[in-house]
Amino acid sequence: MLSYNPERQERDLFTSSPFNRSIIEREYIPLKLNNMKTTTFLRAAIALSILLILTSCNKSITSPPAANIPLTKQNDAFEVEYRISPVPGYLASIIYSDSTGNQVTIYNPAEFVNGSKKITVAGPFNAFFSTKIFNVSGTTVNFNMTIYVDGEIKENTNCSVKSGWPNPGIINTLEYEVQ
Repeated sequence: MLSYNPERQERDLFTSSPFNRSIIEREYIPLKLNNMKTTTFLRAAIALSILLILTSCNKSITSPPAANIPLTKQNDAFEVEYRISPVPGYLASIIYSDSTGNQVTIYNPAEFVNGSKKITVAGPFNAFFSTKIFNVSGTTVNFNMTIYVDGEIKENTNCSVKSGWPNPGIINTLEYEVQ
């Protein structure tokens, strides 16, 4: 008795006759080889792409340009200079922050050699600079007060003290936070 088995018929159809076998060899085997070659090529291309992406995304860390770095130095010293120019003859007192941050008052302008006082400080530091003038000259006294940090002007003011009697004294003040 004959029974119908579709799997067996299909298998027998492709493998039973030499004619069918040659069709399989000509048509199906090259397709399988081409698919294998394509798959191998695609795998290699994907692996190469991943490798290129990973290596191109590896950026070295560089420090920002010096111009973008703020004036903050941890545990480093800053040179702060207080300058008066020209030194007015009627200068009564000068008050400035010393290297410890304390305010020092000078009554003798000669202690400000050439109108300047330099100190070395660690940041952060509040640079305070003040002058008091009693102008009894009969003319206006003009001078500049400047705070420099590491040679750069950070605060500057033009001062003008008019003559007058009784003149209670004119106080001019500058402050700059060194960081």
